[in-house]
Amino acid sequence: MIVFVPVWPLASWFLDVKGLYWGLTISATLNAVAACTKLLGCVPGMGDFSFWWVMAGQALAGISQTFFMGAPPQLAASWFPVKERTAATSIGSLANPVGIGLGTYMAPCIVKVPDDMFTFLAIQAAIMSVVLVVVALLLRSRPKTPPSPTTSQAQETSVKAYLISLKGLILHKDFMLLATSCMLTLGAYWAVLSLSSSLLMPFGYTDTQIGFLVCTALMSGVLSCTLFGVLLDRFRTYRYFTFMAMLGTLAGFVTLFAAIRRNNLFCLTWCWALTGWFGTTAFAFFLELGVECTYPTPETMSANLQLSLAQLSGIAFISIGSVVKDNNRLIVSFSMLAGSLVAAILLLCLFRGSYRRLQIERDGSTVAERDGSTAAEREPFAGVN
Repeated sequence: MIVFVPVWPLASWFLDVKGLYWGLTISATLNAVAACTKLLGCVPGMGDFSFWWVMAGQALAGISQTFFMGAPPQLAASWFPVKERTAATSIGSLANPVGIGLGTYMAPCIVKVPDDMFTFLAIQAAIMSVVLVVVALLLRSRPKTPPSPTTSQAQETSVKAYLISLKGLILHKDFMLLATSCMLTLGAYWAVLSLSSSLLMPFGYTDTQIGFLVCTALMSGVLSCTLFGVLLDRFRTYRYFTFMAMLGTLAGFVTLFAAIRRNNLFCLTWCWALTGWFGTTAFAFFLELGVECTYPTPETMSANLQLSLAQLSGIAFISIGSVVKDNNRLIVSFSMLAGSLVAAILLLCLFRGSYRRLQIERDGSTVAERDGSTAAEREPFAGVN
């Protein structure tokens, strides 16, 4: 989470200039190297160096995130027509949570004693190597025929033009309201997932049970993203769907924290599923709404800026929740995370951004056709709140 924040501008610029193929190939390469590096940390005889090998692998994996976490909106814009774009973004954004869910569940199932960690990391390294080969051989940046008038195209964007676009993004009042709301919502949701062990272990739940609950939340999000992505493509009411996801996540938090007690696994399973159903969906909706209101800024720029803020808030929430004593952790965590969601909902009430990309597509022309310039040559938000 820490590495993501300083590295994302470079990754976003690279994806915009070189396209999806090179960006995601680099990401897959870093992931494979990271997995192998962590595996070296478990080789017998490494001694004090084991920790540093594992940390180096984690840092490389964190860098790889900056390339793929913000890529789903660009992938959807490059490959899918308007009526399928939100569903594509929703499904594409599931890659990270699905991987986290499976890893959270598999780790305690495989690692029973310390020596099992080598086996687990070897499996991880093998999977990452296969993914690298598949991405390098099969992925393409975009189709030969653009699916819509606003289809994302890789451009020779100078660093200066990129910085101008980033400045315009930061000065865009409505986008920053959206980004702050995203920061508070996703930060709280990720903190709940990360603090699950410290919240549940005092009540007698095992690592395997906690892994199952977190996996349930994320797999529930897979179903909801697929369903709501299709519905949002039909109705195009991005703001209201995002509101719904935030309110549902808040309801999930309330029921989840109320259900945390001993011998209550069945009820907790449903509460985690409810939280994941809406929390994972909010992730995809924020990315797509950010792209819509900031077009023609590159999709990865708006997505990664939102995600970097969410990473920062997630780090803060996890740090606070981790230092609180066990007897106060439940109350403090609930108050902090639920309060964050309430604040995020109130901020989104102030959002008045327009769906710029949809409007241009309805008019049948691109911004470039209107003013004769390219996205790299102009400041997108001149005169726009």
